Amino acid sequence: VGPGQEKAPEGAPSKAAPQGGSARVYQYSTLEQVRRRLDRWGEAKVHVYGVCLECSEPKRSKGSDWYCNAKLWDSSLGLEDDARTAEVLLFSADQENLPRLRPGGAGKDVLRLHRVVGKLWKGEKLQLVGKVGASRPPFNPNSAKAAFLLFSGEADGGFEPYGKSSLTYTMTDRDREVVKHLRDTIRRSQGAGGKLHRLAKRGRYQKRLSEIAPLPAPEDGGQHAAAAAAAAGHVDIFGKVVFSKQDPRSRTHVVYLWDGTDVRPMPCTLSTSLPDAPPTEGAARGPSRRHSLYPKDLVDMAVPDIGSVVPVVVVPLERDGESMTQPMPACNVWVEFRNLAYTVVRGQLQLHFTSESRWAACSADEEVLNAYNERETTNRVAEWVPEHSHVGTMCNSEQKPFSTIRGIKKAMAATPEPTMFRCLCYVEGVEPSRDVRACVFERSKLGLPKRSGGDPFFLGLSLQLADATGSLEASVFDKEAEVFLGARAGEVRNRETPAAASEAQARLDMIVPEDADAPKLWVDCTLSAHHEDPARPQETLRFKIVNTPTKTLEALRKVRQSLGSGPPSRAGAGTEEGANGTAGHGDGQGGAEDPGHNPLKFI
Repeated sequence: VGPGQEKAPEGAPSKAAPQGGSARVYQYSTLEQVRRRLDRWGEAKVHVYGVCLECSEPKRSKGSDWYCNAKLWDSSLGLEDDARTAEVLLFSADQENLPRLRPGGAGKDVLRLHRVVGKLWKGEKLQLVGKVGASRPPFNPNSAKAAFLLFSGEADGGFEPYGKSSLTYTMTDRDREVVKHLRDTIRRSQGAGGKLHRLAKRGRYQKRLSEIAPLPAPEDGGQHAAAAAAAAGHVDIFGKVVFSKQDPRSRTHVVYLWDGTDVRPMPCTLSTSLPDAPPTEGAARGPSRRHSLYPKDLVDMAVPDIGSVVPVVVVPLERDGESMTQPMPACNVWVEFRNLAYTVVRGQLQLHFTSESRWAACSADEEVLNAYNERETTNRVAEWVPEHSHVGTMCNSEQKPFSTIRGIKKAMAATPEPTMFRCLCYVEGVEPSRDVRACVFERSKLGLPKRSGGDPFFLGLSLQLADATGSLEASVFDKEAEVFLGARAGEVRNRETPAAASEAQARLDMIVPEDADAPKLWVDCTLSAHHEDPARPQETLRFKIVNTPTKTLEALRKVRQSLGSGPPSRAGAGTEEGANGTAGHGDGQGGAEDPGHNPLKFI
């Protein structure tokens, strides 16, 4: 990059100054030239142009300033996968003086910097640091503050900057040549497999939601307590904000992030602590019940049917009574979060925006969208489900495509009509009891007529089902329950037919094991959905499992063996408030009806 001109002194006309006259001429350096200079001479004040790969939203520093982080690149650094970039750190007394990329500008727009100090952090990472603001006249290049201009990287973007640190600046023919050259570089790099775009998204700690694997450690210090210290960490995440809410009591802001992948499953008995959480950030560590951070009205939003939605908890920060919390992105904005802490709260993965975190708006990632489109086209609704031979049921709706739980709820929110769905999910719990005899009721007490054949009993239970998008409660009763468990109600209740009761109990144990940490059993089931009261569709939405027999007991044992023991490694995740993996464990009294349980809800 050749010579250019510096910003005009304060008080100059509020327009781009022409080339020539009293304008000061500065020598611009490539980023590689800056690095070589620093290798030899140490810190130096430099002037550079580059492609802005990323620019975070301004946030408060530990002092009185605001600051932002940016990532800068030019062709001198190359486009290889291990290509280096320059980190830019700009400070200002006023956040309005800091650069903000336009929507979609990350990796596509041009940033000009004047009078930034080049440093090599730890002797390796190139940093450009400056404080932006007005300089007192007369202009002194040794004491003047840093300055920036932001240009659109589009070929027809013109040469009027859309972002600038002051109203006055200089723009010479040489500057225009540099901007045009960088625009050509951007166009070529995007055409050659999108290398520049990938460079903008690359990061050592960059992960998809499906790749985050916290080590489990229950709050009560159970079997995984030894792993508690290493159970959480930090991560960079790219995705789309699909929902946002504020808790007025704790002043905690929660935004919900989606990236098209499925969070791996974790039992609701598992919780971890935040890594190195500063005590000044408050005690808000998450809910006391699983997924109380999951908004029930999320199904009404424009959220894709497939893929987990994960909460990003923004703990309020204050200093001397003044809020230090950084404003969060709005809904439907693609963002990149840097240095988020992550933890598990009662089985729900939560990300935490701490004083060390930052975020930047960016454009939608084609790789993310293409991967989602591929999942949608191939009906791959669950990433963590084992191969189909390791699913515990035999669905009689094999020609029907799968729907996620979120997709089912969204579909039912749009229609009052009863609808059938095919769902691939796992079982988290059972009501009224894990004791199969406690799931048998007398038909006469329920006001139900005897069945043909004279069987006076009724078999009914409710399963808590979950996948990566949410959870629901589905009842299975009467003949459908007998098909599901492979035994008639009267046979289960009658102590003279212990073999039938034993087989039904063994099947239920395979489906919902006593150990809440055991891997969850996946089921391929047909769900019948309807509204009990169409005037209150969300509150009265009910689900029944139909036409879904379980596999033989021997086949179920093989499925359970294939899943192994301990915390699950291949399953889905996501449940709403109140679900829990130990729900409905009975008192072991065969045939004793729970007085607090209403069996009519199965009908």
